[in-house]
Amino acid sequence: VAEDPPYRGFAEKDAERFRRALVELGGFEDDRVTVVPGGRADAFRDALAATDAKMAAARKRGEQALLVVYYSGHAGPGGLEFGSTRVAFDELRALVSASAADTRIVIVDACEAGALTQVKGASPAPSVDFALPSQEVKGTAFLASTAVGEAAQESGRLGGSFFTHHLEVAMRGAGDADDDGVVTLSEAFRYTASRTVAETAATTQGPQHPTYDFRMSGRGDVVLSDLRRAEAHLRVPADPGALYVLKGPKGLVAEVQAGPAPLRLAMPAG
Repeated sequence: VAEDPPYRGFAEKDAERFRRALVELGGFEDDRVTVVPGGRADAFRDALAATDAKMAAARKRGEQALLVVYYSGHAGPGGLEFGSTRVAFDELRALVSASAADTRIVIVDACEAGALTQVKGASPAPSVDFALPSQEVKGTAFLASTAVGEAAQESGRLGGSFFTHHLEVAMRGAGDADDDGVVTLSEAFRYTASRTVAETAATTQGPQHPTYDFRMSGRGDVVLSDLRRAEAHLRVPADPGALYVLKGPKGLVAEVQAGPAPLRLAMPAG
């Protein structure tokens, strides 16, 4: 079934979904999450600079500082587009790499986002293997919703982009491959990439391939979400091959591919 064209009409809704997942399950306090809706490139730069100042202060207090930058919107080969202004991908890499944070994660859901990871002609793989940091490892992880030359597709049925929808569902438990109650960055990306490729394969644009570039040293993994923080849980039974469409009072909550084992999803109360 062909989906809506990649016009990025759900960008702000996608950003809100990601913010909500970070606050509900990622241990981020509201005052530690900054949202820059619309605006211009300078507003994005200012928000990043203000956040980095908080990172530096946290490190002085002896805290482990984690910076997460998420962008959903228009982009082209030249970088992120904020109306008539732009932040080049090289500038974004430089700004984030210079941050005082110990660990830095950049997630870009946009057309041509593969220019950030510089991965061309991506093809789906059965698994993703890369080292990620634990508590004492430093570095930067770049995640893109597309490969070079690809469009970031949205779905009217999902009410958002394929990539961010599946990223949120992964963080809510679908990505918990080892069933330990937490979803790591590698688990989240593995699930998100697999589902994004599968669900865009039949669209008029063709399959969309999320890509990554990790520049980190050390071992372990970054925990993106802790399912024990949730107000409520929903259990999807073992049902290989079945697709569960979950709806709440405000419409679609998630589309989840069931598997050979039961699945627990972390949800807000109600």
